[in-house]
Amino acid sequence: MIKLSRKMEYALIALKHLSLAEQLTPAKELSQRYQIPFDVVSRVLQILNQNDVVKSAQGTHGGYKLIKPLNSITFYELAEMIEGPMYLVK
Repeated sequence: MIKLSRKMEYALIALKHLSLAEQLTPAKELSQRYQIPFDVVSRVLQILNQNDVVKSAQGTHGGYKLIKPLNSITFYELAEMIEGPMYLVK
């Protein structure tokens, strides 16, 4: 059984929402809709933006949009983006 961190869970929620959204989605909207702390969801979206999974737009009508197809991102790649490098432990 895999235990997910909250950040990883929030990343999956954000990606699912963005994959269905037809327009830019602000971090505040995700935070309110899914009752996720704003600072955590915004940090997750920043990480995804830095890794070219989503694109951000600044301004009054800004937000995030998915730019990479979800089927091209492996769970392992997403986990390394969000959690950092993974290592096997004894």
